[in-house]
Amino acid sequence: MKLKVTDLFYIALSCWVIATVVFGESALVSVLGNQYVYSIVWLACRALLLFKIMHELMANKAGNIKVIIIALLGAISAYYSKSIFLTPLFWFLCAGKDIKVEKVVKTLFLSYLISDLTVVILSISHVIDIGMAYKAVSREVTYSLGFGHANTLGARAVELLLLYYCYKQERIKLRSYMVIVVLLVALNYITKSRTSVYTAAAMTILMMMYTRPLSKNKDFHDTKMRRRLFRLSRVFVLLVAVFLVIVSVNPSIIDNNELAFTGRFAMSARYFAAYPISLFGQPLAYNSGNYLLTSQTGLTTLDIGYIYLLLGFGIVIFVLFLYSESRLFYLYYRQKKYVYIIALLGYAVMGIAETSMIRVSYNFTLFFIIDLLWNKQGSIDERKGLGETSYD
Repeated sequence: MKLKVTDLFYIALSCWVIATVVFGESALVSVLGNQYVYSIVWLACRALLLFKIMHELMANKAGNIKVIIIALLGAISAYYSKSIFLTPLFWFLCAGKDIKVEKVVKTLFLSYLISDLTVVILSISHVIDIGMAYKAVSREVTYSLGFGHANTLGARAVELLLLYYCYKQERIKLRSYMVIVVLLVALNYITKSRTSVYTAAAMTILMMMYTRPLSKNKDFHDTKMRRRLFRLSRVFVLLVAVFLVIVSVNPSIIDNNELAFTGRFAMSARYFAAYPISLFGQPLAYNSGNYLLTSQTGLTTLDIGYIYLLLGFGIVIFVLFLYSESRLFYLYYRQKKYVYIIALLGYAVMGIAETSMIRVSYNFTLFFIIDLLWNKQGSIDERKGLGETSYD
C-alpha cells in the first residue's frame, strides 16, 4: 500500500498520543527515571509533520500565509506562557491541510484506547504504581491506576468516552449505554473525580436522547426548537467564560456556593491579584513545584480552565479560543454533526472546574479547529446543501 503525504499526519498523531500517555503522563516515567522516550518520539513526530508541511508548501503556495500565522502564534504563545498545554496543537494545525476530522477522531480513539489500557494493565499488574491516595478535603480513598493523579484518570476516561461517541455517532446500541453506566459508577468509586464523572454522565444522557428511542419524538426534532437550542449552545461558551472571569475577580458574588467548588474561585481571585492580564500571557505558579513561591504567594493549583487560558496564554489566545469554539458549535449545527456539538459542550462544561479543556492531550475537540482553518470549502458545500447562504 502506497504511503500518502496525509498519512504522515495520522502516523505522527498516533505516535504522539501513545508517547504522551504511556511515557509522559503515566507512572512509568518514575520507573524509567526520565522522559527521554517521550522527547525522542515527539521529535520524530515533529519531523513527520514538518516534512508534510514543507511538501505541501512547495506544491501549493496558497497556504503559506496561513501556516506562517499559525506557526508564529504557536511560537509566541509558547515563549510567553512557558506552557506546553497547547504547543502540539499548533504543530498539528500547521499540518492540517487535506486532513479529515472524522479520521482524526478515529485515529485518536484507537490510539488513546491502546494507550490508556496499557497504563491501566501495567498498574493492576503492579509493574507501575496503582496510585492510591486520599482526597485533600474529604479524605476519601482514590486510585489513579497508573496515572499521576486520580483526576488525570478521570479526565482520560472522559476523553475516551466522548471520542467513542464521536467515532460511533448514531450507531451506539442500548447495551453499550448500559456498559457505559456501569463503567461510570466504577470510575466514580475509583477516582472520586466528580467533575469528570458528572460531565460524562450528562453527555451520556444527551447522547441517549439523540440516538435512542427518545430521539424519535417529533418535538425533539422540530427544526425551530433545534435551531433555538443550538443557537444557544453557540453562545454558551462565551457566557460561561465571561461569568467565570467576573466571579473569579470577585468570588464574594457567590459565596454561598463556594463550597461546591472547593475554593476554586477564591484561588482564581488570588491569581488575578498576582498576575496582570496581558496580550500573550505569562508563566503561572500552577503546579510549578516551587514550594517557596507557593508558600509566599498562596498560589496553588488553578483549576478553572478559562481563567488559566486568560492569565496564562493572554487575551489573544483567549479570544481566538472562544471565537473558534463559537464557530465550531455553529458549523457543526449546520452540518448536522450533533455528536460533535455534544463533545464540545462537554469540554465547555469541564472548563468550569478543570484545565483539561485547554490541554490538547485531554481535549480532542481542539483538533476540530482543522475544519475551520482548512476545510472551509467542504463546509460551504454542505451549507449550500442545507440551503444556507451565510455563516451568520
